[in-house]
Amino acid sequence: MEDLDRNFDGDGHWLDHLYLRLKSKESLFSKGWGDEKLTKKIVNLESLTEKPRPLNIHFMRREEEKKYTSLEAVFKSPYVDFPLPKNSEQGFLEFILPKGVDLFQKGSKPPLILLMPASGDDTFSYRKKKIAIPLAQKGIASVLLEIPFYGRRKPDYQEETNIGLVSDFALMLYMSYQEGRSILYSFFKNGFYHLGVSGFSMGGFFASGIAASLPFPVALVAALTGNTIADTLVYGHCQQSCHWNALMGNQSKISAQKKLYKILNFIGNLEVLPPPSSLTTSLLINAQEDAYIPPINAKKLKLLWKGVDQVWLPGGHFTAIFKGAPIVVDALELAIKNLKYPRRRGLGEKPFQTLHSFSP
Repeated sequence: MEDLDRNFDGDGHWLDHLYLRLKSKESLFSKGWGDEKLTKKIVNLESLTEKPRPLNIHFMRREEEKKYTSLEAVFKSPYVDFPLPKNSEQGFLEFILPKGVDLFQKGSKPPLILLMPASGDDTFSYRKKKIAIPLAQKGIASVLLEIPFYGRRKPDYQEETNIGLVSDFALMLYMSYQEGRSILYSFFKNGFYHLGVSGFSMGGFFASGIAASLPFPVALVAALTGNTIADTLVYGHCQQSCHWNALMGNQSKISAQKKLYKILNFIGNLEVLPPPSSLTTSLLINAQEDAYIPPINAKKLKLLWKGVDQVWLPGGHFTAIFKGAPIVVDALELAIKNLKYPRRRGLGEKPFQTLHSFSP
């Protein structure tokens, strides 16, 4: 694994480029722009910080494991003004609880972390094994969301997580963000005040947007994200993930890029949101040789969120995913311990200074 930290081309980690060529090439937008009225409706939203809508969560099954307890649950999306494909209408959740913890017992309000998925992560396996179970052993509960267009919520016309329509991609971004907000809001309204959110890559972007837009403070550990998806997907190395021929039609690639950038620079741009209300319990984790998330975009997010801690791991995007989970777990534990409600901006110590494994 040590060789994975070597960068052979000076323009992002070699493993990131290999994955882009072998797995991601032209994996998005092969069917074109899709429902442009829907996309316009999302882009023309006046605000992304409206009051979250509460969820009616139905708990289905409880499993007692050796080191943790698992709860499965479902919900219907409350955002009926943005109709989802039939398969995406019902959301799926899995809760990983510390052994002996009961969410429904009076007075039992354990810390709870929402774990959002990375791009292509359409099962709970990675988040559960690498983040949720280790958190449970530290006394912290987790909830894992299966987002629209992924896993069991994938439309019949879609292959794997290769979203073929720009309108579907925009809807996925918007609904994942809103559903994540609604999950934490619902628990906050029920007396859970030690809440947090985390994720890698696309999950880190979702986590950042959720933390920035909630009307109460949460712990945030956002790994491998920058200030905007637009730069990454339209002009960065990840542009090879886009099926440009399908998007160009009778226009040039430059025109297609400008059009896609305009869409993503709203729904995929953290600059349209305020900073999280508790920056002292927020941490950005980035990779020094990330070919997916350019370091310049990671630095822009730190500049946007003045005072937030940011640490840099050696290697690229995928080496950070392979190796970074224990750091995320430790950071979430520290953030939750230092989260106080209510907290005024700018107060409190910096909890992450004790993480000596980080290399700023």
